[in-house]
Formats: sequence, C-alpha cells, structure tokens
Amino acid sequence: MNRWYAHGVLIVAACALVYANALSGPFIFDDEAAIERNPDIRNLWPPAWAMPDTGLHSAVNSRPLTSLTLALNYALGGLEVEGYHFINIALHIACALALYGAMRLLLARVEEMAPRAGALALASALLWSLHPLNSQVVNYITQRSESLMALCYLAALYCFLRQVEGGARRWQIGAVLCCALGMAAKEVMVSAPVIILLCDRLFASRSYGEALRRRPGLYAGLALSWLVLLRGLWAAPHGATIGFGRGVASWTYLLNQCQMIFTYLRLALWPDPLSFDYGYPRLLQWGEVWLEGGLILGFVVLSGVAVYRGAWWGLVGVFALLVLAPTSSFVPIVNEVGAERRMYLPLAALVTAWVVAGNMLCGRWAQGRRIAVVLVGIAAVSLGWATIERNEDYASEVSIWRSAVAAVPDNPRAQYNLAKALVAVGAGEDALAHYRRALELDPDYAAAHNNLGLELVARGDAATALSHYRRAIELDRGLAEAMGGQF
Repeated sequence: MNRWYAHGVLIVAACALVYANALSGPFIFDDEAAIERNPDIRNLWPPAWAMPDTGLHSAVNSRPLTSLTLALNYALGGLEVEGYHFINIALHIACALALYGAMRLLLARVEEMAPRAGALALASALLWSLHPLNSQVVNYITQRSESLMALCYLAALYCFLRQVEGGARRWQIGAVLCCALGMAAKEVMVSAPVIILLCDRLFASRSYGEALRRRPGLYAGLALSWLVLLRGLWAAPHGATIGFGRGVASWTYLLNQCQMIFTYLRLALWPDPLSFDYGYPRLLQWGEVWLEGGLILGFVVLSGVAVYRGAWWGLVGVFALLVLAPTSSFVPIVNEVGAERRMYLPLAALVTAWVVAGNMLCGRWAQGRRIAVVLVGIAAVSLGWATIERNEDYASEVSIWRSAVAAVPDNPRAQYNLAKALVAVGAGEDALAHYRRALELDPDYAAAHNNLGLELVARGDAATALSHYRRAIELDRGLAEAMGGQF
C-alpha cells in the first residue's frame, strides 16, 4: 500500500475509534433554533435554507453551505440525531486528511523538513484530530459550520500547493472554488486569500508582486470569493450579538480576549477543564491583563517581523492570529466571550509547530527518531482517551451543562441552562438552586426569574413566584405577551 494511503487509513481509523461514542448525543442549545425549529431546512427546494433572514435561524441561513448540509440531513433522516452526528464526524475526519495533505506539501518545501515531511504531517494531523479541544465542533451539531469552513480552508491551501508544484491550472480553479465554498460556510474563512498569498511569497515567489503577476487569475478569483461572504452578511444575520455599539465596548472585549487567548493556549497544552459555555464578556481593566496582553502583542510583532523577513516559521503565528481575529480581537461578540470551537483551525497551526519543534529537538540525539515516535504515540493515546471521556459530557443536556458549570461556575447562562435541563428530566428541586445561583450572578436575568417562578408555582409557593414573574416582565415585556398579560 502507498505510504500516503496508509497514513490516511491510520488517521481515519483513529478518529472513528475516538468518536464512536459520539453518535447519540441530543440536539443542544443553538441546535434547537437552527435544526429542530428551523422550517427552512425542511425542503431542499425551493432553497429557503440559502435565503438570509432575521429569524431565530438567521445565523445558519447566512451560511448557505452549512444550511444545505443540515437540509440534506433532514431530507435523509428527519430529526434522527445520529445522522447529524455522523456527518459531523465525517467532516472532522475529512479536515484531518486535508490537514495531512496540506502540511505534507508545505513541509516538503522547507529544506530541513523535506526528508520527513510525510511523517511530520501525519503526526500533526493525527494529534490535532484526536485533541479534545476540537470535540465541541464534532459533538455540537450546529458547529459543523466550523469544520466545513476548516475543510474548505485547508483544501484551498492544498490545491494552491499542488498548483505550485507544477500541477495543472485546474488546481487554481479548485483553490478558488474551495475558498468560495468556505465563505459560504462561515465568516472566519475571510483570511484564506491572505494566507495563500503569504504562502506563495514564503514558499514559491521572491516577492508579493511576483506572486500576483505569476498567478493573476488565482488572486482575482480569491478576491471575488469575498463577495460570497458579503452576501451572507448583508442582512446582518447575527442581529445585536456582534458589532459595535451593542453594549460591550471594543476595548473591553479586547481585554477579555487577552485572557481568553491564554485560556485557549492552556487548553491546547492541557485540555482540562473544558467548558461548553464561557459566558459573557466582563468589565476588565488593563492592569488585570497587562501580562497576557503584552505577551500577545509580542507574539504578534514577532510573527509579523518573521513573515516580513521571509522566515517560513512566522506563518504559524500569523495563521493562528488571522483565523482568530474575526472572533477574538476588538469586534465585540456580546453574548459569548469565548468558545473552544474558535481554536479549531488555529490549533492545527500550534500542533504542527509543536511537532516540528519536537522533531528538531529529537533529531539531536542518536535515538531521537524512535523517541519521537514513542512520544507521538503516548500523546495520541492520551488525547484520544481524553476526547472519548469528553464525548460522554455531550451524551445529555444535563451532563454538558453540569460540566460547563463546573468549569466556569460564575457563568449565569450555564447555571440557567443546567436548571432548564434538570427540569426537563424531572429534577425540578435540584433546578431551583441553579436558577437562584443564576440570579445571584445576574439579578436582571429575565428568563431565570420567569422559570424560577414556574418552579415555585409547581411547589405551591405562588407568592414568591409572583414577585419573580413581575420582575421578569419588568425586564422583558415580551414575557407579558407570552403569558397573555395575566401579570
């Protein structure tokens, strides 16, 4: 068997084994609006799934490739959750294979790495695919938008590298097509044309001008792919949750991201504890994050200078930073300070960097190669086992929200959603404590007041329930309409 195919079989087998227990988890959180209550995915034609709107499922509809896959899932199996999970796992495996292919070609263009490019690419793709930090993208069905985008991103890079090797012009067409599809999957794809240009400059051309002159059709097509992204954003599908003037200042959000980026780095090295929900941005001062902010700024400068001087290793930092920039910089996402799925592609760059650095270190010893193989094997087994255990947290809404509360106990939304999940399984008495805790953390949480009132009524405490109902309506007049104006 061809060595490359053998590597691919190993990646597929490892991923399939690790995610074998991830097929039956329920729809959770955004899945309800995007899948269970989304009429636009009920039919493939007419393509309502591709029409941006301002409804509850608008974020999915603004990503037509993602929405199309959900519509196909529904056409084949309705709301049978196993089919949706199967596609998510398959997409993750495809991403791992695309990462392997792209890294094999990229590292082959680095003189000191070329002799072991295949082995290094295998180790990178294998460890990345088994890392539990990626488990949210695989288990949380709606987040297939991240893996679809990553697949298109890596495939575009692979097509570009094949063309650089002397491949036919069809590889340029493939790169443009993959880039356009990625823009239709998720907005984070925006940096792909820039990364391809940087790769061209660092690995194939003597200057950016030469790169543009040698492949004008490629870069014109890549630039045009941004129009697909603009089309999806035209209807402002994310409503009041993203953008300026939404209640969270850019500076405040940037300071929060200093902390979150270091959280991501810690989880990349030691993935515990993981959290489904990190809560809302907090009011922070520069003095609270100056160390993290200074180190990140230094990393930005170092990576930028390295790329400017033509050092290939600088691409690792620039890639990770550009992919993170849309969600983890100064543009506020007011309802979510951080999310593990944001590290899906940046983690690929970090893991590859660690593998390459480990190879260079082990290469200094007589038995270094064998030691490297053993270390990769230990890391793969450890990461895979941690992912298998993390999959169990997604087996029910109670378990995933319980893990979120354990990881970030001061997150009122996690407390509230754990309470809701407990009520759904008949554990209303246990839910009371979490509703109350949510209100301790956020006294203006209208939904928590309302739901706590419902549970108190069920236990005969109508007087206390009434006070919570009234407070809920003060905070959200829409609740009065939902209740028929009876309070």
